[in-house]
Amino acid sequence: MKTNLIYYILSAALYASCSQGDAAAGLAGEADRAPLIVTSPSLQAGIETRAGTYRALTAGAIGLFLDNAVTSVAYKAKTNVKYTCATPQWQPATEADHLYLVAADADICAYYPYDAAVTDKTAVDVSAKLLPSGTPPPAYATNVTKSRTDNTVSFQMNQACAWLEIKFTRGNIKDGCTLSGFSLVNAGLYDTYRINIATGAEVEKTPAIDGEIIFADDIALAANTTVTRSIAMPPAPVLTGGLKVATTLKEYDGKQMSVTLAGITALERATKYTVNLTVNATDIELTSVQVQTEWDNLAVKDDGDVPFNPDVVE
Repeated sequence: MKTNLIYYILSAALYASCSQGDAAAGLAGEADRAPLIVTSPSLQAGIETRAGTYRALTAGAIGLFLDNAVTSVAYKAKTNVKYTCATPQWQPATEADHLYLVAADADICAYYPYDAAVTDKTAVDVSAKLLPSGTPPPAYATNVTKSRTDNTVSFQMNQACAWLEIKFTRGNIKDGCTLSGFSLVNAGLYDTYRINIATGAEVEKTPAIDGEIIFADDIALAANTTVTRSIAMPPAPVLTGGLKVATTLKEYDGKQMSVTLAGITALERATKYTVNLTVNATDIELTSVQVQTEWDNLAVKDDGDVPFNPDVVE
């Protein structure tokens, strides 16, 4: 009986030892892992060549991907894990979502703002699209290599696209009016745009069909009002002749109107273009175009004339 007892004790100890080793390799061994610490991610405010281009984010959420480095076999891939700002560092929603690091190196990349629909770090969609009021265009941070002995990171998020803001102001129209959406026209425009956020490389960039990108939602213009449309745009290096904005006025027998923004001959990444248009009964008039190579948050306002602050976006 004593011999059997010793056998069972030794067997249990051997089993526990193997299980702990296996657990450590799978990121479950408490003694052999360290949590990833995310401190103060920052958002690119303008083109990278300008001084002071990154501004710390103090709220909101980012998405993280963890994968094997070339020499590592210790990690299982983690896809689009949401980390939200908290004190003293950013945290996942639950303990099960926490990213842990062991002795081997791992690759980690991130993007902002978090989007639950993102599933593949190698083809993140930053195609032409309307941005909800107060939402910034997407930004990303390429791979950094981390391990349990170097487990702190502060991502620098680079802008993924151009930012086009169009403000429609009602002019000399007596009664209420509605625009049947609007379109952007130029043979140099791109509609579909995807990037690999791990490397920053463009994966897919498809020209707009017939050189036109259409945003179909109606725009109601009451008296003395301005309605803003904020758009994330794929970079377009050459827009020969300028960018045309076309729309249809539902009133006045569906009058079609357009204006060409001769001053916009390209859409550059990390550059913001603010366009002010006045809609009259007979035409659409260009009031001003402003090009910002550094995005001044205090100058960017939503439809309610409230300043946009990237620190409070999730």
